[in-house]
Formats: sequence, structure tokens, C-alpha cells
Amino acid sequence: MSAVAYAPYELSDEGVLWRLHRNEAPLAVPDHVVRALRALTPDQIRWYPAEAQERLARTLAARLGTRPERLVLANGADELLCALARSLAVPGDEIVFADPSFGMYERAALLARAHAIAVPYERRWQLDVDAIAARCSTRTKLIVLGNPNNPTGESLALDDVIALARAFPEAAVAVDEVYLALSDRSLLRALEGVPNAVVIGSFSKSAGLAALRVGYAVAPKTLAATLRAQITPFPLSAPSIAGALAYLDDAAASAAYAVALRAQTIRSLDAVESAFAPYASNVWRGCAPFALFELRDAQEIARRLAARGIALRRFEHAALRTCLRVSAAGERETDALLCALPEIMREVRGA
Repeated sequence: MSAVAYAPYELSDEGVLWRLHRNEAPLAVPDHVVRALRALTPDQIRWYPAEAQERLARTLAARLGTRPERLVLANGADELLCALARSLAVPGDEIVFADPSFGMYERAALLARAHAIAVPYERRWQLDVDAIAARCSTRTKLIVLGNPNNPTGESLALDDVIALARAFPEAAVAVDEVYLALSDRSLLRALEGVPNAVVIGSFSKSAGLAALRVGYAVAPKTLAATLRAQITPFPLSAPSIAGALAYLDDAAASAAYAVALRAQTIRSLDAVESAFAPYASNVWRGCAPFALFELRDAQEIARRLAARGIALRRFEHAALRTCLRVSAAGERETDALLCALPEIMREVRGA
């Protein structure tokens, strides 16, 4: 099986006025980052950013408490997932992940011409490490786990990650932590001594820099070198590096932004959860900046909201057809959903 092209609706935001579907930061980019981007000189734009990229690697490694030789920079976490798959798997090998989870796990496997082994949940949504282990074999080269998983929201237990890594020492266990990047809730430091563990993060969610596409992985030294060989020499643009460095260099401003971001995430999701509570049969909400709601008429609700310019994430996956994922958003976006939802529900259910 080969990877298929994205459907147009997956990449297009045509008609979207209120964004509650892409898990983007619910606050504007920090002011000190915007100033750094505006301060880029003509020479910084026309030259390859070799020196700046090296500085970012050193600065980020220090922030993460690791060594620069263990750090790999890339054009977003997606590129790192694909590079991992290419580095470790040859056609016929296996890449294992929970199902449902982030669609890039399967896509990375297929682009590497590996077998994508999707392990379904037996209980919604509780990761069964034994079930993951049971689907692994001597052909398994990569196990990918979301922490927290998207779109189900549950967090990983450190003991489960270590157990899988020890059970399959010839495979890498990649922990996708884009929602916990740069935070004290990351498993990164706890996994430092696990020789086949890789932790992936990005600046997209935690720093509000999704459009700059700054991803990173922390891996054992040898694997990190192999990963770099799968990535272009300058994977980050000068603006991307400038934005990430600005975020890291002003620790006080970034810490204040992180606090404000978490507060807005909680405010938004609290309000959204209350609004959906009368209609949803199940609600799943963990530490991720989104909540998952089960509604028997999820598809119709999403379509009617979309007609008003309000985008939520709906799914074609069989296990998620009756679910909607709602991202934390700013005050205006959240209010737009709260105002529209009661009328939409009257239209759909006649109540």
C-alpha cells in the first residue's frame, strides 16, 4: 500500500472564519518573537543560515537539558517522523502505532514503503501496551506513540514507554510530544538513558509558531546522526530560526507566554465542554489543547457549523465517525462556537 494524496479539505481553510480544528495556539505569537522576525536583515535572508542554525541547536539543547549531538532540527515534527521511518525501515519492515492516532504515523510508514501496523484500542481511549507489543515482531523497526495521543487525548505512562523499549531493543520507540514540547510535563529527561527512545517536539503548539515549522528530535547520538543524513542541510529558514531563537532567548517573556497560553487553553476548553455537555454522550479531555466529544450526529453538526465558518475536526475513521475534536481557541473563536451551537443543535435535533 502506498501513501495517498491529501484530500483538498484537509489542506484548505476556504470559508473558515473561526479556527477550532487545527490545534493551533489559542493566543497570538509573543511580541518579542514578532519583533525578532521584523528585525531580520537583507543579508540574513539572502544567506544560508548555517551559523544561526548551529546557535539554535546549542540553545535548544541547553533548554532541553541534552547535548547538541543528540538534537536534530527539522521542518516540523512531520519531517522528523518521515525521516525516522526512512532511517530505520526498508520495504517490508513494520512501523507500529495505536489506532486511531495522528495520521502522519501511517503516512510516514507508507512513504518509507514499510508496513503500517495500526493497533486498535480495545477500550476507548486507554492505550494497551500489551496489545502494541503483541503486534510487534522481528520486522518491527519503529513504534510511534503520541504523548498525549491525537485525537484521543490520553497521556503515556513512562513505565509503558520503557517497557516497550526494553521488549524491542532493535526497534526505536518514538514519543511524539508536540503538545508538551518545552514543558516540564515532557518525558524527555526521564527517557534520556533509554538507548532506543526518541522524543519529538516542535514550536508549533507550545510557542505559537506553527507557520514557522520548527521541529526537533532528541535521540541517541548514532541515531541522531542517521536522522540528520535523511534531512536537508538547512531544513529551517532564517525566519524560522529567528523566531525560535527569540522565543528561547527571552526566557522571562516566554515563561509568561506559556502561563497565559495554558490559562487560555483551560478557559476555552472549559467553556466548550460546558456547551457540549447537554448533547454529548462522551467527553474525553486530557492535557492536550483539545477535547473530543461523542455525538450521534457529529457529521451533520460539523457540516452546519462549517456553513457558518466555524471549523471543528470531524473524522472519516470508523471509530471516530461519531466524534468531533474541538481545539482550544481564542476568546472570539470560542464565543463564535458557543453562540452558534444551541441554534445548530435545535436545527439538528429539533430540541
